Formats: sequence, C-alpha cells, structure tokens
Amino acid sequence: MKNMVSVEDYVFIVHWDLAEESYMELIELLRTIWCHKYGTMKTNKDCTKMELHTGGWSENEEIISALRQSQFWRAFWWKTERGGHYYFKGMKDLKGSNIGK
Repeated sequence: MKNMVSVEDYVFIVHWDLAEESYMELIELLRTIWCHKYGTMKTNKDCTKMELHTGGWSENEEIISALRQSQFWRAFWWKTERGGHYYFKGMKDLKGSNIGK
C-alpha cells in the first residue's frame, strides 16, 4: 500500500467518469492510497456502501477533497458527519449507461 495521494491519483478521482468506468476501480485506488493507520475505510460485502473516516489525517482529507469534486460524490454520497466521517450508498456500476451524458 502506498498511502500517498499523487497528482495522478487526485486527477483520476476528480475526473472519474460514472458512465465510462467501474466504481470498483475507484474503490481499489482508494484502498491503496487511504491512510488506514489514522483513518478507516469500510465497505459492506457487496461494496454497495462505504464509510470513510479521515482520522484528521491530511492525506485522507485530500482524498475527500478530490471525491467532493467527482461524479462519484454526486452519485453515491449519502451523508457527512462532523469530525471527518463520510458515508456513501447505492454504489453500482453505471458503465455504458446514459448517465452524465
């Protein structure tokens, strides 16, 4: 695990295309760059729900900043709780659909 957000990772997250790319590819990237030492990332068994808890870690906050600008956030964000707690639900692939076009 690299636990570091590169410029390329940030750009990939921001420009992730809901209609063209699998959300699982984004989830796998998040798993590799999320700092699990200070924050937590949880998904349910079928990856339709996700929790991100930043633990106040700046790298994790940077990932949240990128996600906030993405189609992923607009499609699957459910709620935010004070203290760096973010919840997503309804996650599914819309690849090939007319969503976002």
